[in-house]
Amino acid sequence: MLRYIYLRITGSNLQIEKATDSLGLTPKFSYKSGDTCLTQLGNEIVYKEDCWQHEKSIKKGMILEKEIEEYIKFLTSKKSIIEYYKKDCSVQLGVMLYPDEYQSTIILSPEIIKLLEEINIAFYVTMSTL
Repeated sequence: MLRYIYLRITGSNLQIEKATDSLGLTPKFSYKSGDTCLTQLGNEIVYKEDCWQHEKSIKKGMILEKEIEEYIKFLTSKKSIIEYYKKDCSVQLGVMLYPDEYQSTIILSPEIIKLLEEINIAFYVTMSTL
C-alpha cells in the first residue's frame, strides 16, 4: 500500500522559501501562480494559486496511526506558524492512501483528535486505487 501524510498550504502571495524556513520542512513540491505543468494525458495546466506541500511517506511495516500522531505532534510545535498561514491561505492536513486491498481502515484515537483540535485544523483522508 502506498501511503503518505501531508501538510499543504495554498493561496495568493505565498512565500515558498519562508514557509520552508518557518516550518523547518522541505516541501515535496511547490509552485507559484502562473507556473505550468503537463498532466499524464499531456494537457497543460496553469496554476491559479501558490502551493507548498510537504509529504511524509509511511512505509510498509510502519503503523499508520502512530505516524499520523507523530506528525501532528510535530505540527503542534508549529501552531503559531500554522495560524499565521491560516489567516490568508488554505491549510490542509491529510493522508493519502492507495490500498492494495478493497478495504482499508484508519483509526483516529482520542489523542489524535485532541491534537487536531489543538492546532485547529481539519484532517482529510483520501483513498484511491492506482
